[in-house]
Amino acid sequence: SVDAFSPKEEAIAERVEARWRAMAKRDFAAAYLFTLPSYRVTHTEEQFSSRFGAAVKWGVARVLGIRYDSPTTAQVRLALEAEYVPTSGGPAEQVVTRLDETWLERDGTWFYSVTR
Repeated sequence: SVDAFSPKEEAIAERVEARWRAMAKRDFAAAYLFTLPSYRVTHTEEQFSSRFGAAVKWGVARVLGIRYDSPTTAQVRLALEAEYVPTSGGPAEQVVTRLDETWLERDGTWFYSVTR
């Protein structure tokens, strides 16, 4: 784990974790605002929200590390608590998954880069 983040990394980590708090509440309108302005020009909030089904309930996200591809491009590794609800109706499964996200800085603010 990372002992201390720089102020720049703290700013990124705060936004990453805030986005995942919105996702955990299924507040996709709030999560949408963390996407790149260029994404929001070409995708509506409804298009963004439609990407997510009900099979997963997200929990706490914690940033583990940040690696820079450039001064304005960061790869963020995080640990995410989740609960998978099988469509077959079996018991829910609690997991902690690791994932990497790309975040891009635009005019001093870091935004989540939506892939696919």
